[in-house]
Amino acid sequence: MKKQRRKFILMVVIMIGLLLTSFQATAETTIGEITILQTNPQPGSTITISVNVSGETPSQVNVFVEECSNKTGICFSDTQNVTMPNIGSDTYQVNVRLRHEEATNFTCRVFATTSSGIIHSAIKTVLMYKEPTDGNQSDHNGTDGKKTPGFEMILFSIAVGLSLIIVLRKRFR
Repeated sequence: MKKQRRKFILMVVIMIGLLLTSFQATAETTIGEITILQTNPQPGSTITISVNVSGETPSQVNVFVEECSNKTGICFSDTQNVTMPNIGSDTYQVNVRLRHEEATNFTCRVFATTSSGIIHSAIKTVLMYKEPTDGNQSDHNGTDGKKTPGFEMILFSIAVGLSLIIVLRKRFR
């Protein structure tokens, strides 16, 4: 019984060893952070997108660029799918022209095709800088630079007043 158990354990160890050696050792492909070389891209401008891809050399690297408008809450349907050439070492880079003047931001996602399948990067969202067209020098949160209290001050005053009434009622009972 002991001999059979030892033979069985030995067979299992040998099988696992053979199984592990039969797998081909390949480096896992990873996509680094997407870099946009322009600091304040504007609608309609050309941007340069760069990314590092390490590990197994991919057969193809593409970037998907989707432009969106926060004002209307929609993304434009003509998503760009652009092939990124390798410019040296593990760096892939491409120039992409933004198409929509109404866009307020765009998202990028990189896909790399390898022998083990397609991998993708995290989505990067970039806000676009758009000069005011009406001559009004407003800041980017919708105000015109004047710091006026809104409804939150009224709600705060009501909450303080009600709290005082409740506390005073409990004290004088």
